[in-house]
Amino acid sequence: MINMKTIKGLTHFRLAGILLVVIVLILSGCAKKSDPSINKDFMDLSIKPGDDFYRYANGNWIKNNQIPDDRSSYGSFDIVSKETDQNIRTLLEEVAKKTDAEKGSITQKIRDFYSTGMDTAKIEEEGIKPLQAELNLIESIKTKEEFQDVVARFHTFGLDPLFNGGIEQDLINKNYLVNLKAGEYNDRFFLNLHSVPTEIPDIKQDNDLFSVYTSYGVVKAFINTDKIGPGTLSIINVTGKVMLVRSISESGYIEFNPGILDGIYIITFTSGNYRISKKVFIQNR
Repeated sequence: MINMKTIKGLTHFRLAGILLVVIVLILSGCAKKSDPSINKDFMDLSIKPGDDFYRYANGNWIKNNQIPDDRSSYGSFDIVSKETDQNIRTLLEEVAKKTDAEKGSITQKIRDFYSTGMDTAKIEEEGIKPLQAELNLIESIKTKEEFQDVVARFHTFGLDPLFNGGIEQDLINKNYLVNLKAGEYNDRFFLNLHSVPTEIPDIKQDNDLFSVYTSYGVVKAFINTDKIGPGTLSIINVTGKVMLVRSISESGYIEFNPGILDGIYIITFTSGNYRISKKVFIQNR
């Protein structure tokens, strides 16, 4: 069965890349003077930072900005995202009006790309015709070699059939890992190609016993039970509700998708009287 979502967008991929670069350049050139990095209007200076630093830094923002009814959370990044979307839309609509753009120019390509995407009647009329060549290529696969060629071709379009690649910091030491990722959940399975030493200093504390971080909703942890013994790993939300408990009997690196909503969580490892907690932000995208 052909996965339409996987091959969606092949026809205009290169134009989309050009569009993104041009928009970034335009925005960087005409952006208004930025707001200060630290805005005292958002702070509650009546609170001593040593008593409640979170309220001290964000108190007035919390008081004056209610979460909209159609959102589960709301913050400065949501505002920035909304303003950016509106700025991009304004730029595109202005470019779309330039009927005298020189043929082959960036302006003409952006105008045509945007107009094509907004012409829903034409999209419905053509259906899958713009993708037909790629669909035919999929249907024509007969051998493993042809399958490999098609997978490689789609990777040149910026798609990730079967696997994708990335670079991230090693959980245990100060190396970067170059990984191939695949599986039911993104980032669930890893093939480590090689490690590259960096100048990042080691952070001691309890990290040699228990380290944890998250990526695309997947929890990744290293637990040294040889020093502190077997125990339990628990994930607790900000209200104190235990979302997951998992027994850990052996030292090593584990990763799993807890299947919980985006948010701030406390991940705790408990072994007898020994207890280590780490605060993390889990984001599934």
